Amino acid sequence: MHQQIRLKLAGRATLDTPGAMPAVGIESDPIEIRPGSLVDLLDELTDEGYQLRMVGGSGVESTGAFVFAIEDDDQHSKTAECATFLQGRGYRGVRVVEPELCEVEDRPGALADCLRKFQDRQIHELFVGTPRDGLVPVQITTIRTVGLDEAS
Repeated sequence: MHQQIRLKLAGRATLDTPGAMPAVGIESDPIEIRPGSLVDLLDELTDEGYQLRMVGGSGVESTGAFVFAIEDDDQHSKTAECATFLQGRGYRGVRVVEPELCEVEDRPGALADCLRKFQDRQIHELFVGTPRDGLVPVQITTIRTVGLDEAS
């Protein structure tokens, strides 16, 4: 479970922000932002035998993304196969991402201990998976900030 699949359930953004102009609403087809589309996706994944081990996202059934990882797959062949399956089913913006991974104990301070090694970056996202063998997987995406101060 060292890779994530990200995809969009909606077709396009509902706001347009070109340059310094104010945000202007864009008409969206209600079919493209349909309540229940996440459940439909989850049913398709289940029907194909994919077991989710981690999920997350923001604005999932609107302009955001749904992010997930499937059962452990050291060669990532199942992840690539799943991404290809989703693209073939018409899902948009499907991509595979390799986040950082910590496996933490279920104890106070464990998450902070994990995140200390990323102090030279900003934490962008955290996704918590299902425990296995007493450890909880935490996937992390970061934004590197080293050198930004030197540019000022």
